[in-house]
Amino acid sequence: MPTITTLFTLKHRSAAVLTAALIVGAAVAAGASPAVAHDSIISATPAPEAKLNESPTEVTLTFSDEVFDEGSSAIVNVLGPDGTDLTLNDPLVEGTTVTQPITGEGGNGSYTVQWRVVSSDGHPISDEYHYSVDSANAPTSSASPTTSPTTPASTAADPSAARQDSGAFLSVMATIATVGVLGAGLVLIIMMRRARRKAR
Repeated sequence: MPTITTLFTLKHRSAAVLTAALIVGAAVAAGASPAVAHDSIISATPAPEAKLNESPTEVTLTFSDEVFDEGSSAIVNVLGPDGTDLTLNDPLVEGTTVTQPITGEGGNGSYTVQWRVVSSDGHPISDEYHYSVDSANAPTSSASPTTSPTTPASTAADPSAARQDSGAFLSVMATIATVGVLGAGLVLIIMMRRARRKAR
């Protein structure tokens, strides 16, 4: 059966081993933290794999923290479809944003953006991505509506219609005249009969 002294010794040894393990773990975590803390790109314009209707005039990169702007610490190259470097002047570094002016004359095709900056912890980071331009997909400007000339309505009456109207009018007038003549004859006959009766 272990004595009290033995148990006490084992307890202290276990505590020492646990303490050493904690110290080693903390050291490993401290050594790994700078690598985890490296800055990273969080957005880009044009975006990776973007399909544009026209060539942009600048590329903008935004990082998770401020990047160094001393000397040539920030480098951005934009290669056109034929491999030509389209960059103009040096990139502009403002805090977490790096803006690179480029020519807008690359034409249709795939573009490559290559960048390298020094992050806030002094560690250089770099990467590249692609976007494409196809001006054939550009929406066409809406053309002003053209008004087709309208044929003015003819003011002249249709001869056939005029003849039809004239014929109908003559038929009506003939009917009225006939009715009038018959009516007048009927009235005349009635008046003559009355006159004969009075004469008797």
